[in-house]
Amino acid sequence: MSSLAALRQILAPLFNAHPAEAVMLTMSVALTSIADAFIWVQFSTVNGASQTALNKRNVSEFWRNRGRMLLVMVKLALVSSLQDLCAGLLCLRWRTTATKALLAKYLPVPQSCTGQKCFPFYSMKLDSGAPANPDQRIADDLTEAISDSVDLARSLISNTVSFATWSRVLFRISPRAFGGLLLYAAFGTGVTVSGFSKALVRAQHRVRNREAHFRFALVRLNESAESVAFYDAAGVERGRLESVFSLLMRDSYRSLFWRTGQGAFQRLYSWVTLILPSMIMAPSYFRGEVELGAISQIFSAFNSVKQVLMFVANNFGSVASLQTKALRLQQLQDALGRANGCKEATRHDQGQDENTSNCTSPGCLNKQTNGTRCDSICLTEDTLVGVGSDNHALLRVRNVAILAPSGKRWLGSVAGRACGSSFDVHPGTAMLLRGPSGIGKSALLRAIAGLWNRGSGSIHRTSAVFFLPQVPYLPVGAEAAISSLREQLLFPAVVACGSKGIGVTPSAERLCDVLVTVGLGGLLSDTAGLETSVDWGLCLSGGERQRLAFARLLLQMDGRAGLEGEGCLVLLDEATSACDEETEANLYRTLLARLRRGALVSVGHRSSLQQFHNIALELAPTKGDGGW
Repeated sequence: MSSLAALRQILAPLFNAHPAEAVMLTMSVALTSIADAFIWVQFSTVNGASQTALNKRNVSEFWRNRGRMLLVMVKLALVSSLQDLCAGLLCLRWRTTATKALLAKYLPVPQSCTGQKCFPFYSMKLDSGAPANPDQRIADDLTEAISDSVDLARSLISNTVSFATWSRVLFRISPRAFGGLLLYAAFGTGVTVSGFSKALVRAQHRVRNREAHFRFALVRLNESAESVAFYDAAGVERGRLESVFSLLMRDSYRSLFWRTGQGAFQRLYSWVTLILPSMIMAPSYFRGEVELGAISQIFSAFNSVKQVLMFVANNFGSVASLQTKALRLQQLQDALGRANGCKEATRHDQGQDENTSNCTSPGCLNKQTNGTRCDSICLTEDTLVGVGSDNHALLRVRNVAILAPSGKRWLGSVAGRACGSSFDVHPGTAMLLRGPSGIGKSALLRAIAGLWNRGSGSIHRTSAVFFLPQVPYLPVGAEAAISSLREQLLFPAVVACGSKGIGVTPSAERLCDVLVTVGLGGLLSDTAGLETSVDWGLCLSGGERQRLAFARLLLQMDGRAGLEGEGCLVLLDEATSACDEETEANLYRTLLARLRRGALVSVGHRSSLQQFHNIALELAPTKGDGGW
């Protein structure tokens, strides 16, 4: 897709969401740009008359034209400021709608996926072909592409108006000069596009990617500062960063050489036009056929006409930079399109045979035949599962085989069955998934939660599912990294208003009780209470983060389940691995007391976990030759 098509795709949300406002802002920028260009023409005309009066030593005419110039300057200042204001408003509004549109694709809520689970922000991390650094593309590339587009459009509009006005003046004074300028502009534009376009855009694209990776490496180091310090690996990481930076500098030097060459050609090309008008008009002036004011006027006309005809050549650096950013944004748009098109899970109508893998999404075959498997796991979600019937399973897994992220091997299954994992989870069940590291326990939980669909088989589960990862997420505040303890407890209800949130905001007493229950009551006495705002990622240990996640779970269950967790399925992925055994036991007892009519599926390696589960399933490598 071309850069213009990419920009149209970025611009579309503004005109789709706010068509009247978009048209008004665009027209305001266009009209102020046109007015600015006309005032500059007026300024040049008055200045030419002043030059002629000065040459004729006409004192009264000279001062009268100087007074007119002052008025023109005032108008120019006002219109230029208004033009900047309109352009700034357009940039901000454009960025707002375009950013929200990208975030809607990057972080879609379940309702936006036509009933299907989709997590582009997660699935892109698993896709080796997905573009890196989506954060920079959304935060930086989008902003700069919008600003560059508006600036170039303003310049093009002003130059076009000047061209329309001055081309007639230039042609009337000297048709030969006008024709020569057309040929000269065509020559310069052709050399610029054919000689520098592809190479410079490619070089700037590489530099942009290197810059993004260097920043990502620095961010990763900052996030893992404690681990690096424990490893005493500052020297190793410095060497790694220097290697990344050296690659950045290598491509930067290449880009610099191309920009230097293009800049040298552009300067010489532009400077030659400074002497062309005088060379063309000098004979006529010396013969007395034109006055000095006409010479000044033709310089303005020649320069204005030149700005349009040589627009690409003179602004090629900005155009190349815009092409680079548009390309990076288009790569992100394409990746988000693929991620949103390839759903992480597919839901089905109730009553479907759980032993089949029927699926309405492309790529998921109807049945397993001839020893082959579907290329996606089909997930069915039933809001009525577990309600009113203790015999109704909250989870049914049928012949689920999971493909590793590399796409080159299949993970293990229950008892190493070649047909994949199959089991049921009923209300009152507490199941422990065991097996060696890397066998696929966490991957199976992710498939049940709807985060992973690479594999085959079918999963039918209740809609009331809660998932606790090994490393809980701690959101930042709106203005800085700090956020309140209340916000951390209520996540994700404070950040998003969706079905995963808490239906009714709990009282301060309930929040405090939950903190005490999970062993974090000390946070209330050590700080200023629930409204304490700090960077919790730095203040909490790994075990405290996991206890905070349990507190969130209990609060979410308050809003979505009965007193005995009816219809709830809780998935714990080594959610207590950083806690001591006493704390772990307290957390599990508290949770199980709330899940008498719900179910629990845990992943863990500690033998102490077995006492809190009534079923244990062992995952093992697939029997046979390892192929599916």
